[in-house]
Amino acid sequence: MKKIKQRIVSNIMGDCFAACMASLLELPIEVLPNDHSEAWFSVWEVFLKQFGLEITSDSAKGAIWAIHPWIASVKSQNFENDTHAIIMHNGGIVLFDPSTKKTYKKGMSMLSKDIVIGGYRIEVSDFSKLHKLKQYRDKLSQERGQLTSHKLQKATSNI
Repeated sequence: MKKIKQRIVSNIMGDCFAACMASLLELPIEVLPNDHSEAWFSVWEVFLKQFGLEITSDSAKGAIWAIHPWIASVKSQNFENDTHAIIMHNGGIVLFDPSTKKTYKKGMSMLSKDIVIGGYRIEVSDFSKLHKLKQYRDKLSQERGQLTSHKLQKATSNI
């Protein structure tokens, strides 16, 4: 997991869920959906399917309390009557909060607290497509490297 902070802290168009996905998938947040329409879950299903992954959801009383990292929908500490996405593991322990403002602290237990509203798990659905995620990461890394190299060349040519 690569910890990626959210870029947009907002109760309307915030990207905390995308930051959690970026962290788990180890992808730049810029290439991930930040959909707030009624179809947001379907958007994520389509995006993840290309890599042989699927997203499943459950209520706080369901089977989300997994050992491996999962995304929890929790009560926001920054916006009243709103939700926020964080990464949890080991049943109910906070692993990472992508907020740049008030955060849930790493290691905090959420078991038996009325904070978790629901959760989302990412699971492999098609192992034959899983390699595409690494290929996509490598492509993005190469493109970033070329961009950085180009900026460096341009900056040094002005000296």
